[in-house]
Amino acid sequence: MIGRAVTNLSDLNAFTLSNTWIRGALGGQLYKRDANYALGAGIAQQNLKTVENAILAGADLDKEHMGYTALHRAALDAWEDGVRLLLKHGADHGMKANSPVKPAMHVMISSPSSRQAESYVCIAEAFIEYHADINWKDDNHSPNTALALASGRGNLVMANLLLTHQADIESKDRWGSTPLHLAVRSGNDAMVSLFLEEGANVNAEDNKRRTPLYWAREYGADSIGTLLVEHGANTNLPPIGGV
Repeated sequence: MIGRAVTNLSDLNAFTLSNTWIRGALGGQLYKRDANYALGAGIAQQNLKTVENAILAGADLDKEHMGYTALHRAALDAWEDGVRLLLKHGADHGMKANSPVKPAMHVMISSPSSRQAESYVCIAEAFIEYHADINWKDDNHSPNTALALASGRGNLVMANLLLTHQADIESKDRWGSTPLHLAVRSGNDAMVSLFLEEGANVNAEDNKRRTPLYWAREYGADSIGTLLVEHGANTNLPPIGGV
């Protein structure tokens, strides 16, 4: 880069990202020629000034790049301040009727790193504060609710938060599985216990009439099976593997 002319924004970005001093000195003014470009750079750098200047310059907050909007990327990076700034300026979180974007909370919870990031819980709270429908699901983008995703991922802290905000514990996915079914299939004793304590239907049936206890026995999860029976699970089951 040094020794030849910097002729375009791509060159300028590459040079600036490699130079911490220049990036700090120029801050939010660097990319004012292209608001959408500035927004992406600000998200990548987690630079609130750059993001805010890009927004004020007219950046399209819901423009997708490789399937993700700025809000998706800020959430996945566990950048709570960035998420809140984007939501404040009207970024679409995707958890409402007729939204064209993937639900940002669902994208975040589905991330492999979501179990370790405490910031994800704070970000989920931000989505809720900005009127995200906590029980949102749709066939186009996400057939599961946030609670179902948290259950499948074994994210107990997230599940607790969602239940505190009245997440539907009996909501079913396209196969008829409830969050309890998913917790049993993932072998998560603590998640199963949480759902049972919160009043989940221990005998809920999926589309093939399989109950959580059926799946506990299918997977050889003896401790979970015992827990389900203690909470009233019907032990009169079809043959395992025969449904």
